[in-house]
Amino acid sequence: MKFIDMHCDTPGIFYMKRETGDAPDFYDNDKMHISLKKLIDGDCLVQFFAHFDMFPQTNYDFDNMVNYIKNTRALFAKYPDQMKIITKLPEADETKVNALLTVEDGGSVNGSFENMQTLYDLGIRAIALTWNFENCFGFPNSQDAEIMNKGLKPFGIEAVEWMNEKGVAIDVSHLSDGGFYDVVKYTKKPFIASHSNSRSMTYHTRNLTDDMIKLLADKGGVTGINFAPQFLSENEKANFISDMVRHIDHITNVGGIDVMALGSDFDGIRGELEIAGAHEMGKLAVALNKAGYSDDAVEKIFRGNATRCINEITGC
Repeated sequence: MKFIDMHCDTPGIFYMKRETGDAPDFYDNDKMHISLKKLIDGDCLVQFFAHFDMFPQTNYDFDNMVNYIKNTRALFAKYPDQMKIITKLPEADETKVNALLTVEDGGSVNGSFENMQTLYDLGIRAIALTWNFENCFGFPNSQDAEIMNKGLKPFGIEAVEWMNEKGVAIDVSHLSDGGFYDVVKYTKKPFIASHSNSRSMTYHTRNLTDDMIKLLADKGGVTGINFAPQFLSENEKANFISDMVRHIDHITNVGGIDVMALGSDFDGIRGELEIAGAHEMGKLAVALNKAGYSDDAVEKIFRGNATRCINEITGC
């Protein structure tokens, strides 16, 4: 079954190794969760590729982010017969792996809408407002209750409106709880939690509370099931498909089937993974069928819900 995965960290590996000459072969390698061959073998329709600031705790460098995105575009351009960079889902070619470019931690824009426009012009169509550090948009997800309760900054509120107008998806996966509720308050379009699970099923502040899941669903948004072991269970060294199904059961019971999507976080997670790469995504479809999900329900989780949500955001 073709799938849309809303988050991976793959581009960072190639950007960090761009000058050393020891980057893996993007087409086929056994060192990463994602390669072009693995995406093809897994029947991937669209993979969201995230670009994260390398050193946000010390310096947000917008020029570095621009070069990072250009590096990814140049990498994918080497495979014109098998890959296509898209900015809207209707542009997707069913015969290729389609890449939608995103930013994880928008802090590098440094409070500038001119910089936001530059990201847009480079093809960025989803931005996670924060990562693990305070930035111009707001505050990160945190164990510190005071930080966790802080909302969006004035620029963050303005950015929500700007992203709505431009058709850029607002991603709350690393945002503080207070910031999440501000996004709910200010956005006029659906938004996404690209790679977050259920906080009720596994307590981790990166996961969503039941109230958040309901509000996300009410806005027409989606959350992508994250394959990271620590977000799925108390076992931080391994993930199991049964835990993925457990989270999906709970999230769909709370928010309905239309709120559930995929957000693997491949190449950004560690551990013994029962689904060890994009080529094995079909294992989850089989498990969901065995758990009682119809083919139509699995199709919604694998591509339908993300398609509906992103199309509404981008105005398609």
